[in-house]
Amino acid sequence: MKIILIIVISLVVLLGALWALESKRRASDDVLYPAPGHFLELDRRTLHVDCQGQSNGVTFMLEAGAGASSLDWDVVFQRLAQHAQVCRYDRAGLGWSDRGPRPRSIAAIVGDLDHVIQQEAGADDVILVGHSFGGLVAQAYARTYPGNIIGLVLVDAVDSDFIELYAEQSKAGARTMRIGSVVTHIGIPRLLGLAPAPSSAPESVQKAMKARIIRPLSIATVADESVSVDANVVFLNELSPIKADLPVIVLSRLTDDSILFDQDWEAAQVRLSQLNARTKRIVSSSSDHQLTFTDPDLVVEAVIALRDNHHQQASELFDQ
Repeated sequence: MKIILIIVISLVVLLGALWALESKRRASDDVLYPAPGHFLELDRRTLHVDCQGQSNGVTFMLEAGAGASSLDWDVVFQRLAQHAQVCRYDRAGLGWSDRGPRPRSIAAIVGDLDHVIQQEAGADDVILVGHSFGGLVAQAYARTYPGNIIGLVLVDAVDSDFIELYAEQSKAGARTMRIGSVVTHIGIPRLLGLAPAPSSAPESVQKAMKARIIRPLSIATVADESVSVDANVVFLNELSPIKADLPVIVLSRLTDDSILFDQDWEAAQVRLSQLNARTKRIVSSSSDHQLTFTDPDLVVEAVIALRDNHHQQASELFDQ
């Protein structure tokens, strides 16, 4: 009994020490990587939003992928800011944003996104840009608030058929994330170097990404978003189609048709290219999913093309 007691006490002391060390490291991260933007109040919580550039009648709004933060847009964000006002934000529970009410379904995310757009874009026209899972959120927003945007750019995005096909993998991943959110309190993922960040991102951005994702709240939020897949499919299937006259650009990575997953991904890109008669698909020369870092010029050019197209149409209308 004495040996067991010693082991238990030693374990408690060790866990307490690890907890304190990880808390100290997270506090240090907060100093090293402060929020670059500002905070919006929403239902007694805050959403982190970062806007740059001068408003000229159009605002570009960026929506990040699954488990990602506003940092995933860093390169594209800086370049777009040279052309107009551009805003990136952190979904609830990710980046520097507070946790939001559960479930973290696409319906809930669309509500938060609308709040950000209404507060930040003002009277500007909005071009919505979504990467990966963020592209699915962007589609849902365009179908929920069809009059609120003038263009849609989907960056290697998914559609509802794809997430339904991989629903079980998504829910299994959520269970793993639940465990991860617990052990993150004592710094295990940090000790094992498990903080994810795309290798294609600039080194300084990678460090900030790792600092924000290696937190119990962030990992728990990834699980919350992943486990909502069934509700998301139902919600998306009940929405009206994308507006027939909405300009849409679909940007896709290169896929390998010898890989089953890539076959499914390519099929999703083909479906997205048929959203409406005004959808144009462009395939990148990069095979990396993180086109925001591996082919940022393509993303920027697509967004600017939609902006210029809108201005041209408005000018022609005025001339009439």
